Amino acid sequence: MDLPKFGKMPGELQQICRLFDAAGLQYNLFKCEHILQGANKNLDLLFLHRLEYEKASKILEKEGYLLYLDEPVERYKRMYVKHQKDTNALTAVHLHREIAWHGIPVLDKSLIFTRAKENLPSPEDALLIHSAHALFENFQVKPFHKELLLKYQKEAQDKQYIYQHLSKFGWKNSFWRFAAKDFSVNKKMVLSAYAGRLTKNPLLLISPLSKISKKILKSLSPKRKGILITLSGVNGAGKTTMVNELLKIYQPTTAFFHGQKGYYFGWDPFLPVTKILSRAAKKKNIYQKLNQETTKISLKKEAILFYDFIEYYSRYLWHIYPALRKGKMVVTDRYFYDLYAQHSYAEKSEVMKLLLRLFPKPDFLFILDADLATITQRDKNTGLLSTTATRSKERDIHDQEDLENQRRRYLQLPVKSNRHIINTTKPIKENVNTIIQTTWKSLAHN
Repeated sequence: MDLPKFGKMPGELQQICRLFDAAGLQYNLFKCEHILQGANKNLDLLFLHRLEYEKASKILEKEGYLLYLDEPVERYKRMYVKHQKDTNALTAVHLHREIAWHGIPVLDKSLIFTRAKENLPSPEDALLIHSAHALFENFQVKPFHKELLLKYQKEAQDKQYIYQHLSKFGWKNSFWRFAAKDFSVNKKMVLSAYAGRLTKNPLLLISPLSKISKKILKSLSPKRKGILITLSGVNGAGKTTMVNELLKIYQPTTAFFHGQKGYYFGWDPFLPVTKILSRAAKKKNIYQKLNQETTKISLKKEAILFYDFIEYYSRYLWHIYPALRKGKMVVTDRYFYDLYAQHSYAEKSEVMKLLLRLFPKPDFLFILDADLATITQRDKNTGLLSTTATRSKERDIHDQEDLENQRRRYLQLPVKSNRHIINTTKPIKENVNTIIQTTWKSLAHN
């Protein structure tokens, strides 16, 4: 394929096509007009032979692409994804071994390859492909695709070929009604297309029914489907700034999957009883007493930590878990683990060690760290009793010894988790990129 045929296709996708060309693979640029115009990061490729389809998969995996959707999800298709470090964008490559939607083949790919020129379908085939996409999957036509359909309708000269091709697959009547309505879809057309296709081969119904049943079972499963990323660290380590920047830069990638959610997990009383007890705790300086040096085990302090566990767990179940069930990426500013690092008594507590093991583990725990001088400059007295992540302008510097002890406890958190240390004296975008490169593969696997 010569360079002009790539049009404005993004460079990383051009490279994939060049690799497939070098490997001698036969492929068709399947409904790729928007990509050739540089308007999309997703590439669809149709392969003539199963062996070439498998070879293409191996090439993508060698180039660092991850298999996101395999054929058990939808027959005849695979989707590979890769996060581009230089642009912080996600590239998706869809491999097809049939022209099929929901596991139902709707056109003869051998005919399309016979008529194709320079890896592109003929106007007649392009018209059929986009029409099938609207009737069998999208159930709508966006303005861009309507323009394409009208363009190919004018260019398509071989009406006999279109008629014979559609007759073979049973949806010619639906297509002609679709074309007669200036390519506007309605339910009757969709039902007619599916009915005509399934009349030709009723066994094809097994594939979409299997897909629907799997989707229902997955939605009913209580298992977490998203990923939980936690940023913890001493006051002044830069957690809130990092969370905000991470969510902003990660958004295009997470939008491709199931979205994202940011959450401040500092002290913000949630349970009604906690709101009452919190006011009393402030008056009696209960939490300050958790930082008083002592070698003795205090049942009262153990009870406070246990109640905090209930409070934090309730917030997790109410605010975090529902988003994870939907497959979202959740990023928290602080976590239950911060109680251990912020309160000196928690380090001695036997109850706290058990609670740390019982609390739901994040998929990734990033401990934000910096030297004490940097932390002191940033530190504003926003301890666990803060109700928001908003920083006041007035600085109330923590005791340096207290900050150093907090920092030590963060770095030595006794939790088994996918833990990473982030040096926040480095540029924030460098650190954000490190977090993304560490986590995006897990996001793709969910």
